[in-house]
Amino acid sequence: MSSALTLLTCVAESGTPQAVSDLAERTRLSKSTASRLAAELASCGVLIRSGRTGTYPLGARALVLAGAAAPYLVEVQVALGQLRP
Repeated sequence: MSSALTLLTCVAESGTPQAVSDLAERTRLSKSTASRLAAELASCGVLIRSGRTGTYPLGARALVLAGAAAPYLVEVQVALGQLRP
């Protein structure tokens, strides 16, 4: 599970679709593991495999999860004094 989250974070932080070879290099996973995890995340809709380029951008489910987390992140920032209530 942690490797899948590492791979997902890598795609999210890059801001651009990522090739499996780039994901493997950036996450220090083997290319076969990065490929398998990217395919699994794509099957869940968190990533999308671009048929044209073979790269993986974030999928709609990742955006839904981010939207669901937003209110909690605001609460954490208020609690840490980073935002005013």
